[in-house]
Amino acid sequence: MKEDKILILGSDVRHIVCSARRAGYNVISIDFFDDVDTLECDKDHITIREDEDIREELKRMEFDHLVIGSHFENFDLPRSVRDKILGNSSEKMAEVGDKLKLAEILGELGYRHPEIYDDRIKFPAVMKPIRGGGGIKNRLILSEKDLPEYHDGFFFQEYIKGRSTSVSSVSDGENAISLTANEQLIGEKFLNSPSDFAYCGNIVPYAGKKAGEMEKIASQLASDLNLRGFNGVDFIVKRDEIFVIEVNPRLCGSLDTIELSTGLNVFDTHIKSIFGELPDEPEIKNFSGKAIIFAKRDVEVKKIITEEGFVDIPPIGKRILEGKPITTILATGASREIVLNKIGEIYERALPKYL
Repeated sequence: MKEDKILILGSDVRHIVCSARRAGYNVISIDFFDDVDTLECDKDHITIREDEDIREELKRMEFDHLVIGSHFENFDLPRSVRDKILGNSSEKMAEVGDKLKLAEILGELGYRHPEIYDDRIKFPAVMKPIRGGGGIKNRLILSEKDLPEYHDGFFFQEYIKGRSTSVSSVSDGENAISLTANEQLIGEKFLNSPSDFAYCGNIVPYAGKKAGEMEKIASQLASDLNLRGFNGVDFIVKRDEIFVIEVNPRLCGSLDTIELSTGLNVFDTHIKSIFGELPDEPEIKNFSGKAIIFAKRDVEVKKIITEEGFVDIPPIGKRILEGKPITTILATGASREIVLNKIGEIYERALPKYL
């Protein structure tokens, strides 16, 4: 397997590509970013601008297998390419990625999930796209006057105010092992989040009292859905109640922090689990954090970021528009508070020098 050529496809694949390289896999990659550290892990990396660009790239590329990252789990890939996927099939990703279909499945299986509104909306509610993750397009609807005139491709869901969390697991299609419970950073103002619901990173581990119960639910759900490889389950924890929000049937952004907190190579674990080799539950060695910094105004990168702690490093001269991600900070420490303080200190001290 490590000699085979594996294409990694996603909106941003630096974390997946570099994990694969560290484990000795032969990978090539495509995403929407031209980050310096992605190119360090894959000198042949291809940057695309539009979804449809991928069709031409796939026609001319030669590879043995395909690993899907964020965004492209919902893309209509050619049949010849779908058959090469290492992980959940295109059909499974389509089923789980449809939030309305998932809500129906969760209800049938008995998992607690926010109510989906058909005709009569109870306010406050969340308007979400039927497909797609990241939370940027989610919108809080407080009353009827907030309803947009057109909302094709969106649906309305019960708004539950609580702690945003997730669990990362690996599975072989029947059995599953939870790797970590994670606190999600959602809509963080100190990171210039462009939306109240935008994913801004995570903290591993989630140290709340419901972490163990969440891990059990995520493992059982992965088994019930017959998922394969790495998967993420998003939750809201409201006091003593746990609600399943979404399932991400592919490698997720938590990869960085899982590796920093456990020492596990997530890409290698993903591949091995597909072929039936599941790991023991990993030991948590420390807290770690990932924070995506968004542009609060249009900026231009003046020089390459060389400070320790930064990843997803943009090239010199790149113009980044307001609300778009600039870079990412990773930090480790003995507690959640230490990690968040480190992230804040690195951001305030170092980043302005490069913009």
